[in-house]
Amino acid sequence: MRRTLITLALSTFVITGCGKKTAPETATTPPAVPGDEWLVSVDGQRLTRADAEQEVTVRLSAMQGQIPPEQIPQIENRIRDSIVQQFITRTLLLKEADRQQVQIESDDEQRFYDRIRSSLPPGTTLEEMMQKSPMGEARMKEEIRVAIRVNKVLEARLTNEWAVTDAELDEFSKENAGRLELPENVQARHILISFEPTDDDATKTIKRNQLEDIRKQILEGADFAEMARQHSKCPSASMGGDLGMFRRGQMVKPFEDAAFSQKVNEVGPVIETTFGYHLIQVLEHSEGGVPPKDKIVDALRRQKQQRSMTTFLQDLSSKSSIEYGPGMQQPGMPVMPQTPQ
Repeated sequence: MRRTLITLALSTFVITGCGKKTAPETATTPPAVPGDEWLVSVDGQRLTRADAEQEVTVRLSAMQGQIPPEQIPQIENRIRDSIVQQFITRTLLLKEADRQQVQIESDDEQRFYDRIRSSLPPGTTLEEMMQKSPMGEARMKEEIRVAIRVNKVLEARLTNEWAVTDAELDEFSKENAGRLELPENVQARHILISFEPTDDDATKTIKRNQLEDIRKQILEGADFAEMARQHSKCPSASMGGDLGMFRRGQMVKPFEDAAFSQKVNEVGPVIETTFGYHLIQVLEHSEGGVPPKDKIVDALRRQKQQRSMTTFLQDLSSKSSIEYGPGMQQPGMPVMPQTPQ
């Protein structure tokens, strides 16, 4: 369960730590100017539009090379809604941690950092990840301390949802027979040498040759992850180029075709997309289908935790004052994933 909670904590806190507490508006409060517009307020703590848009930019930059340009406006809206949801969750849970007077013990931080390290790609250190984080190392450390406190609240709340009986598993498997099937997916890492729309053919040839030379070095024994950290222009460079698992339809077509056709561990030929030149290495390729029993058990646990989490957040929300800024529609309550990843 702790791995699940860590994932939730990192996505809710480390990624979205924005929002400043402001005094409640009164009759003498001056009119808001565009830079001071806010999207949502939780008991007077506001998420400003400026903070949210900065976070949208950070997240979009992390997706560079992974989404077609024509889909960016739609993705922006989804990211913005997600930021609002995560801000609400963050604020509610942090207030609950304050109410329960949750404290950080002497070894809590070290254990938390060790768990994060265990989830990083080979060759990537926590120190490198924090130094290269768009939010900055100091803010990331601060948000991790927040996440530790809230993790304690979640662990206490969700402990009873960890047990799974055979009867529950049978019923869950029958009800979700079709949904439990996993799509074909791959895990890959890449090195991106980007080019600009203004680059002429000669400049593009130089950049392609640069990546061809990098490929040659890797084939002769250079470490792919280290070369990605040194040369790749994708934000994934800090992770050794690792893009994690993805299925068909999540990457631009030339990238997808190459990734799903390459053999595992093979360093493929240089390919071109609208983002530039890529060198791809597939680390894992799953054909999909019905997952093993342990994955189904994990999915059931997540469903039970999600239901408990939703009830918990609804209860906290009912005790708080949540207001949405002008033009903002109330998004759905943020919940944990239901299907196996």
